[in-house]
Amino acid sequence: MVLVLVADDDQPVLEVVAACLEARGHDVVACGSGRAARSAMTEVAFEVAVLDILLPDLDGYELLRAAVRMDYGPRVLLMSAGGWRFAMDILEVGQALGADAVLEKPFLGGALESVVDRLAGLGRRTIRER
Repeated sequence: MVLVLVADDDQPVLEVVAACLEARGHDVVACGSGRAARSAMTEVAFEVAVLDILLPDLDGYELLRAAVRMDYGPRVLLMSAGGWRFAMDILEVGQALGADAVLEKPFLGGALESVVDRLAGLGRRTIRER
């Protein structure tokens, strides 16, 4: 399948997301911080990045901006929790900044896998898409 970066500082969420995607056949690199995710993005050619927005050290928006600036960077799925209205507001900002998809936590059955599969089918982001 595809190589997926997952970044979330909530360890149980990180483990569940990684396990769901691995069960789907994807290769997953799981990072518990934004800094670790940014470092991984500079070293590995991920096809999809699943990023929590609210990370304590380097937030998902900053990681999204880095991905968008990359030549052939990953497709980006931003995710967040934190209450219906709050989560929707910050996810809408993520879409305006260039996220390929957004998803509110907690996910409904199969939603995460479906979105990642769709993004994987688009191929990496090209320079023309900036």
